[in-house]
Amino acid sequence: MRNENANPPQVDNNNNNGHESAADSPTASTTKPPSGMETPSPPPLRGGGNPPTPPTPAAFANDGRAWFQGDAAHDMNGPMTAKMWRMTCQWTGNEFTEGCDNGLVPKHTELDCFMACFPKTQLKWMVERLNIALSRAKKKPTTMEELLKWFGVLMLVTRFEFGNRAKLWSDKPRCKCIPALDFGKTGMSRQQFDDMWRFMEWSYQPPERPDDMTSEHYRWRLIQDFIDRINEHRVNHFSPSEIICVDKSISRWYGLGGG
Repeated sequence: MRNENANPPQVDNNNNNGHESAADSPTASTTKPPSGMETPSPPPLRGGGNPPTPPTPAAFANDGRAWFQGDAAHDMNGPMTAKMWRMTCQWTGNEFTEGCDNGLVPKHTELDCFMACFPKTQLKWMVERLNIALSRAKKKPTTMEELLKWFGVLMLVTRFEFGNRAKLWSDKPRCKCIPALDFGKTGMSRQQFDDMWRFMEWSYQPPERPDDMTSEHYRWRLIQDFIDRINEHRVNHFSPSEIICVDKSISRWYGLGGG
């Protein structure tokens, strides 16, 4: 199916692998579109003559957008030439591809993969912003190495259940069968972790919301720059394969509203 009103992603209904089409979807209907959303008429032909008959919509979504049968002359969802995904490391220029994590090709560690995928510009910006905030609070400045260690401790925290984060740094075991977690052995003290947690920034948000900025946009500013840097990084360093995985494709869809 394809949508000709708001430039949505084009989908070929001729190869839907058994999934329901937009015409059968709970979000589509066969009713007429709202006023102002009708199919536009084609422009007049040069030199006269009758214009071609506009295509007939197969269905209308709830917002009034028209959906049409797929263009069989341009098989956009048909077979494609197989190609392997590739990520180029921004630090070393090494290429990561299928098998890089299991030794089929020169093996790379989890840290190698993280460093290749996390934008360098984001790491540098976060260190700069952290040091500004730490300096104002009269705290010791940090480095990129310490920031990477903070990420590692943050991931390690997710492996344990606890009621008070401070207990993770305790050198006393909670019971005789479980050794003390003693996160101090990671090389990062509890105070340093808490200071970085407190002053960590991912994107620039003005101290006060400008009058011409909506509250929703203002909240989004907490991560907007981070998202932009990730997208820029992927454009410059990542080459996808021919396989596309639709977001949330493993989640069952119950229709509009999830009822």
